[in-house]
Amino acid sequence: MLDINEDAIPQRGPPVRLPSHKTAELLAKLDARERPGISQHDFQHLFYRCECGIYVTRRAFKDHDCLNEVVDLTTNN
Repeated sequence: MLDINEDAIPQRGPPVRLPSHKTAELLAKLDARERPGISQHDFQHLFYRCECGIYVTRRAFKDHDCLNEVVDLTTNN
């Protein structure tokens, strides 16, 4: 029989869940039935708040039509 000193084997904590930065994956984690939730860091990278007060995902922000945007109708194009 092999005699192993248990102090000779390093102990490690549970594996760290690596952050996911894909929008669909993060939204799925928020709505998951098992182990729901995301870290504060992931939450802050998932959502943007426009100066007009609208919240959107980072991915959708580039397509957001801001309510504060001024459209100049006085110029002739």
